[in-house]
Amino acid sequence: MKKIKNVQNRPGFSICKFLYLIIFRVIITFPLQNLAAQTFLDSAIQQLKLKEHDTAKINLLNFISSEYSSLQPDTALYFAVEASLLAEEINYKKGLGYALLRQATIEVNRGQHEEAMEKLLKSNEIAEEIEDFDLLGFNYLKISLINRKEGDYFLAIEKILKAIDLFSLTSNKNGMSKAFINIGNISFLRGNYPASLNYYFEALKLLEQLN
Repeated sequence: MKKIKNVQNRPGFSICKFLYLIIFRVIITFPLQNLAAQTFLDSAIQQLKLKEHDTAKINLLNFISSEYSSLQPDTALYFAVEASLLAEEINYKKGLGYALLRQATIEVNRGQHEEAMEKLLKSNEIAEEIEDFDLLGFNYLKISLINRKEGDYFLAIEKILKAIDLFSLTSNKNGMSKAFINIGNISFLRGNYPASLNYYFEALKLLEQLN
């Protein structure tokens, strides 16, 4: 992973900078949801009626589940389960891997770590079999979140670094930005606010390149 320059030094980290970090952390960690986003989701759900029972429908189900994850977790879980059932029916391994990731995401948010880990490990097996490095990377990020929630910051960072290596193989800037946000969150929780701000800025630079 590339070395990140310090933009702040701990001795000079003022209360104003700390408050700025809090605001920045909220903005970059929780994307805004609005009426336009809901309208887009409604349109995507309507498209499901036109799709055959094929890979395109499974991909759409996983997409809808991902978008609903923070808005309506029960709805998100429904679509993820539908995606996994259909993927198993037509033996679409990639779709099944992402459906398991989507289900695990909801379970992690609910504190159901054991159930989530079981699905993530199964998704990892699929990802390794089909050599989907992005799926592997996102799985490691989710595992790192479980580690973080359970207080094992060292293991969490270890998993994040694995994810970054995997995302580097595919030049996945979205995945890398999420990884930097996760390290920033851990730095924040450990009280290392300058490092946290550094990682958030790195994430922001990657996100700007996607727009």
